[in-house]
Amino acid sequence: MRTQEIEIMRKAIATSFLAMSGWMAMSAPTYAEWSANIGYASEYFYRGIYQDESSASAGIDFESNGFNIGTWVADVGDGVETDVYGGYTFSGDDWSLGLGFTGYYYSDDFDDTYEEVNFSASWSFISIGYSVGEWDGFGTPQDYDYLELG
Repeated sequence: MRTQEIEIMRKAIATSFLAMSGWMAMSAPTYAEWSANIGYASEYFYRGIYQDESSASAGIDFESNGFNIGTWVADVGDGVETDVYGGYTFSGDDWSLGLGFTGYYYSDDFDDTYEEVNFSASWSFISIGYSVGEWDGFGTPQDYDYLELG
């Protein structure tokens, strides 16, 4: 996917979030929840790619009426990975559909920035996720996509 298409998709998602938040504010009872996490991994792999021998991490999340936003930080040896994410999930008794954005940002030239749009769907015990994004590539941007089944 080209950079221009990704930018159009980001603007469409932002507009959709604003419209949905207005609708939700008028029609749904308010539900909000904060959560936090802290962890340690003896080996840190992400999507099958080695990150570091060990990693300490922490994060904080906010969810309200299907909307979610959060951040997560991890030590990656030669710097810090900071993730920022948000989205909206529609759900029923045994199904869900989600749309969101995730940005992965690194310090100290460990890696370069990744920004992606995420789609998800689940039914009963089956789930599928698809992410499409762009890696800044230290001055040579590269588009990518990622599919996961669970």
